Amino acid sequence: MSVREATSAEVRDLDIPALLNDPTISFALKSMIRRSLERDPLDALHDARLLLRIMEKRWTDLQRLREPRGRIFRSTPVAD
Repeated sequence: MSVREATSAEVRDLDIPALLNDPTISFALKSMIRRSLERDPLDALHDARLLLRIMEKRWTDLQRLREPRGRIFRSTPVAD
């Protein structure tokens, strides 16, 4: 599953201060946003796109390891 591109209206409507104060946004994401705002915007954008591709691949790889019952295979047997 791929994350869709944001529309130009969605990008315009982004309220960064509101996101940083939103209790539903993780501390990890808020930290990444703050650090990215201090960087060169193009470098930060390239890194964010690469991170997205890495996370999509990780998710896809994990889904391929799932058993038909929906559990992830373990590398070591689990005692019953």
